[in-house]
Amino acid sequence: MKASQIAIHVYKSGFLSGLGDNHQIALTHFSGFAELSKTQPWQAQVTAEAGSLKVLDPWASASQRREVQDTMLGPRQLDVSHFPLITLRSLTFAPTGKDTIWRLKANLTLHGVTRPVEFSLACRQTGDSLRVQGKKMLRLRDFGIEPISRALGAVRVKNEFEITYDVDLQFKGSSQRLGCSVGALR
Repeated sequence: MKASQIAIHVYKSGFLSGLGDNHQIALTHFSGFAELSKTQPWQAQVTAEAGSLKVLDPWASASQRREVQDTMLGPRQLDVSHFPLITLRSLTFAPTGKDTIWRLKANLTLHGVTRPVEFSLACRQTGDSLRVQGKKMLRLRDFGIEPISRALGAVRVKNEFEITYDVDLQFKGSSQRLGCSVGALR
């Protein structure tokens, strides 16, 4: 079984963007479930520790990664001491008519701000597991986060960032309840 992964890609912009870096970030501690009932609306939920976001940037030195991570988790950005959790709670969750594509409408809470979002999920069931994959573009300002800017805006982080997910949900017992968790990045 492949480990579940949620990754965040943050991009640079600005006139002097060549002096900045794009960033690869992994969400390393999260858990969740999906309930696929025959009689009730389907539900899904994911909860993550905001402080478990880890800057991966393989081209950067350890000190550069640490500086980016400290800034990202600190009071000017995610402020994880005040907003320790990231949550996703389904509003509607159902197949689209195509066997392998499901639609998830949910409330996403990040940085203490809750916004409705919609995900297209590529789903594949194998035995007692369900693999859910896809990606979604979001905006920092939608969650009250001002993108970092340097040199009077000549180098800045784009407002848009991308989340990619590859999550393995395991059936629990004989019910249609599925669960996933990742304890640490492998």
